[in-house]
Amino acid sequence: MNFIQTANGHDLACGKHLKIWRTAHDMTLFELAEASGRSYQQVQKYEAGRNRMSVGVYLAYAELFSASAMFLPRFPQADMEKLRLIARLDQLCSRFGTGPVEAALDALLRLD
Repeated sequence: MNFIQTANGHDLACGKHLKIWRTAHDMTLFELAEASGRSYQQVQKYEAGRNRMSVGVYLAYAELFSASAMFLPRFPQADMEKLRLIARLDQLCSRFGTGPVEAALDALLRLD
């Protein structure tokens, strides 16, 4: 198996998702860097997709924002509007559980 060493669509999606979480919580890059123990430059590179985020780091950010990361892998090439909707689904999952929301999402994906 040949593993990709450079950033790809999934890395870009993770970065976009991080930016959505941050802006939804009215945080600056500096505030997020301080809260996460990362440098401003590192957070900026994550958001731009220039640096790859480990799964552990991504999940730590999800936990910081009380969000779920369950939907993101399905949408590696999503635009910002789709990612905003995914972030909203994350909020619904936190409130109502993943079962009903995931079932609705699966039904929508089958329509596409």
